[in-house]
Amino acid sequence: MNQHLWYNCISSIYDYFTVFPYQKVRLEAISKLNIASGDTVIDLGSGTGLNLEKLSQLVGKDGLVIAVEPSKGMLNQARKKAENFTFKNVLFVEKNISEYVRSDEFIKVSKPNLKVISVLVISVIPNWKEDLRALIRALPNDSQFLIMDLFSKKKNIVTFCIDKIAQSDTSRKSWSVLEETSSDSLIWWYKIPLYFGIKAFIAMSTIKNA
Repeated sequence: MNQHLWYNCISSIYDYFTVFPYQKVRLEAISKLNIASGDTVIDLGSGTGLNLEKLSQLVGKDGLVIAVEPSKGMLNQARKKAENFTFKNVLFVEKNISEYVRSDEFIKVSKPNLKVISVLVISVIPNWKEDLRALIRALPNDSQFLIMDLFSKKKNIVTFCIDKIAQSDTSRKSWSVLEETSSDSLIWWYKIPLYFGIKAFIAMSTIKNA
């Protein structure tokens, strides 16, 4: 099944599977960006919007959060959450990564100190290396790019189930693309309860394009 259609189908129950195991690491990832009031943050592959309330609070009324998500079903769930946010500072964009990087919406917000976060997304997208490299090339100098995702060296029943349900590939070393493009990329590792053989990681880099 097409990934977008699959995520449309599971969008109403997605949070039941992802809030508990990843919430602590998700909040840790957001904190590492050191988001300040007035910042612009792109939540790349925002899903059902589990990052959005915290991001909205951190950028405040003078900031902007851009939720980029190709699945209409997931984006609709995120919009429902945003109805109850204190600040009305979230812009929703229904596009995949490659479409968004080439769009006028991206050009409009592509300024120094832009912050980009992508949580549990890079392990899912088909052309991940090409899309990540294109995004990094397009990002302005001094912007920060952070990935949070899962990784496993070996396949087991847990990785099989996760990859089947999420249509993902937990063997991808997606942090390697950040290492290709930056000498100051950082990575942190976290254990996930009951996820035997799988770890979560946070990888972050400050972009220095010529």
